[in-house]
Amino acid sequence: MLMHEYLGIYQVRLPLPFRLNHVNCYAFRGKDGWSVVDTGLSNEATYGGWRQFFQKHSLKPSDIKGIYITHFHPDHYGCSGWLQKLTTAPVFIGAIEAN
Repeated sequence: MLMHEYLGIYQVRLPLPFRLNHVNCYAFRGKDGWSVVDTGLSNEATYGGWRQFFQKHSLKPSDIKGIYITHFHPDHYGCSGWLQKLTTAPVFIGAIEAN
């Protein structure tokens, strides 16, 4: 896992069930909590990957303050609803992608 601990930037590599076998998502530690950029597919393997990341970094779901989606591909936004329900953090996406 790529990380820049000093800067609070962590790569979260999540599995995909097709030829491109993973997607890189990111978690950023800020002064007021954590932010997530992209979320992976909505499936059990992804949920497990996020649970493992939370456990490894001693995160509570309430530590996540924002979920940011870069673009409208299922491997980038698919798990956002699950993460939002778990954390109660708002989900953000740009206007063009939202439309």
